Amino acid sequence: MLFRSYDNLEPIQWPVGYETKSGQSRLFSDGRFYTKDERARFISIQPPQLASKLSASFPLYLNTGRLRNQWHSMTRTGLSEVLAEDNPEPLLEINPEDAEKYKLTDGNFANIQTNFGSCILRVKVTPSQAKNSIFAPIHWTDENSSNARIGALVAPYIDPISGQPELKATPASITPVTYKWQELLGEPDEDARDLLKRGVLTLETLDSLFRER
Repeated sequence: MLFRSYDNLEPIQWPVGYETKSGQSRLFSDGRFYTKDERARFISIQPPQLASKLSASFPLYLNTGRLRNQWHSMTRTGLSEVLAEDNPEPLLEINPEDAEKYKLTDGNFANIQTNFGSCILRVKVTPSQAKNSIFAPIHWTDENSSNARIGALVAPYIDPISGQPELKATPASITPVTYKWQELLGEPDEDARDLLKRGVLTLETLDSLFRER
């Protein structure tokens, strides 16, 4: 389709079917439903409740999701330097009041712990994050970060009807992490690639070498 043809398209109200090629503003207005006898069904459900509750050990809800510039595990969007400029590394967003309460500072690191795992992320203090809740993006994996796969921390509970995982409310704790030095690494040079290939140098050994115990 040419750009001009696309620009000339008239708006269409979805959904669009074989019988309603111009779209329709309301479904089931004819009283026919998608059941064998075309009659509606009422399904009794329980009020939605979280599978996990906050506690003294895990006082914050971990919310996970995507960033504006990235998609899933960054197999495509991660190849763009422009898209990576805003958030070039894994991060954790936290409200200023919670950051003060848990002794976290903007730009430093924090260890996030749940019943299912832990990871270390750089802290971003922002008032846009709700209190008593922390946010971490889903995009980084074991292939592009040493200890930032947030999906490993998420509770494995799903909705019994939709199957949707409870990705937005895993009870978590958070503590500050201090490193002797830190650097955002780019493409490894030839010597570093050789050490990595031979297993002499790993991201895990770097972490244990330079983290203050």
